[in-house]
Amino acid sequence: MHRTLRLIAVLSVTAALVLGPQAVHHVRGAEPVHAETNLALGLPYWLSSQPSPTYPDEGYELTDGVRGRANFTDRAWQGHLREEFRAVTVDLGAPKPIASVRAGFLQETSAGIYLPDRVLLYTSVDGRDWSAPLSLGRASFGSVADPGRAEVAFEGLSRTARYVRLVFFTEVWVFIDEVEVWGQDREVQVDGPTDLLDMRDPYLGLSRVAPADYEGFRLPEVTVGSYFPPGHPDAAGVRHLMLIYTHSDWEVGSALPYVAYAPRGSSPLAPARWSDWFFDSFLFLALVTPDREHAFDSASRGTPARWEHWMWFVEYLFQPGKQLDAFEEAVARAKQYIDDPDYKAKVVIMIPYPIPSTTDFGDPLGTGESLSFSRFPQGEEAQLKARLTAIEAYLAEIDRRWAEKEYEHLDLVGLYWLAEGIETSGDIPLIQEVVKLAEERGLKLFWIPYFTAPGWNRWQEAGFHAAIYQPNYMFNWSIPPSRLEEAANRAKRYGMGVEIEADGKVFESPEGRARYLAYLDAGVRYGYMTEAIHGYYQGVDILLRAFISADPDVRYLYDATYEYVKGTYKLAE
Repeated sequence: MHRTLRLIAVLSVTAALVLGPQAVHHVRGAEPVHAETNLALGLPYWLSSQPSPTYPDEGYELTDGVRGRANFTDRAWQGHLREEFRAVTVDLGAPKPIASVRAGFLQETSAGIYLPDRVLLYTSVDGRDWSAPLSLGRASFGSVADPGRAEVAFEGLSRTARYVRLVFFTEVWVFIDEVEVWGQDREVQVDGPTDLLDMRDPYLGLSRVAPADYEGFRLPEVTVGSYFPPGHPDAAGVRHLMLIYTHSDWEVGSALPYVAYAPRGSSPLAPARWSDWFFDSFLFLALVTPDREHAFDSASRGTPARWEHWMWFVEYLFQPGKQLDAFEEAVARAKQYIDDPDYKAKVVIMIPYPIPSTTDFGDPLGTGESLSFSRFPQGEEAQLKARLTAIEAYLAEIDRRWAEKEYEHLDLVGLYWLAEGIETSGDIPLIQEVVKLAEERGLKLFWIPYFTAPGWNRWQEAGFHAAIYQPNYMFNWSIPPSRLEEAANRAKRYGMGVEIEADGKVFESPEGRARYLAYLDAGVRYGYMTEAIHGYYQGVDILLRAFISADPDVRYLYDATYEYVKGTYKLAE
């Protein structure tokens, strides 16, 4: 789907100029009294990118005075999907006193609709010179029902403006119903012209190509016809990549059952005897900080992480005796049982996503200036430079820490792009630059997009060395088993690997365990067990808990996964 230039309600603002301001009755010897009114009511406006065709603007929708009900199907709402931000610009027809600007947004998280992470307000008298932005974050919305309507309000402005521009950021779905400009409906005399608005202003109407086909995610006619093979050089030889979330400490005892396999003993408490290597590769990542307040991948998960949070992850990852150290020691201990002295486990480390709504990331280079990852208003070139600067500083710290450790049993082979979709038009140029940074270090860049994520089938165009596709069958019981075949077909068509997924449902019921084993069965049935590179999502420690479980049905999940990794797993007869 292509986003095109669009002027909402293509009516000339000259109507407002012809009609002029409303008459004001003067009282001799006194200043005229003007009540505040919504100056934007009924006016046309410009919108930088059109809303989704499914939730379109039906004309004057943002200034018609109609507020939406707490349901996204209400026609008063228009829906905007990703592409970083939208700018709404209203021409009041003449400079007027402005007291407040308000906008209404919907929160309905069950439908993937979130309040914007941030809203900016700009005003201008002449359309050329704009005020410094006022900013309100998500916290300013206060407590909002879910589903429910929230209103952001810039109050106490006491300024004169002809042009009002509201910018809201769109990490996922954002639904907006109204933009209101409250003030006195009278013209204020100012020095100089007031009609300098340039129709080439990119924030009046951006022409952008969406990063994915949002209209049903239709597949273009491109066929690779084979999975991304396990052990391929483009993936640094990775075959089975286990995701290790550092949301809790990893120690030697918890790492060992992933590094190596131990058959079931005579009792659950019997000492483990490690008989074979298990997963060959480990991806270390985190989605949030320990307080779960700051997110590394998306503003929809929390407040975007800043530089100090990125450095927290580095400190945590290289913590003495834990995380990487624990896996180093686990491999060493397993070698006491497994005669393979030269073996090394492969390591992949995440790159936090530079979230585009971040305007105060911090100062990783010590220049005295905080980086902004936003395209608005600094432009694409400055945005790309800032995001790349942060990643370069982060990787320099990873380089330093890794060199200091001098691991004997771990081999750093890759980096992982944490964002699971190509979220904005600026992501692909950034990814292509990050690929260069990886290759300078002799590393590969991996990606694991979710099912039908934006740009999921553009992974090669973006430059990733290897991509693994998420079926997302485990997490929603309403999804039919056919999802696994569909995901396998998509992965095969676009030359991707397949992710195996587990969560806590496997401990709750036979149905939960069957849902996990369905992934393994599908691997046999559709060939990806032996033909594809794999990622393994397991919540945090599902397989560890299965390994130590006294319940034979739960423990079987660990043994079956080992058989699957070795390519010997068979369908139940």
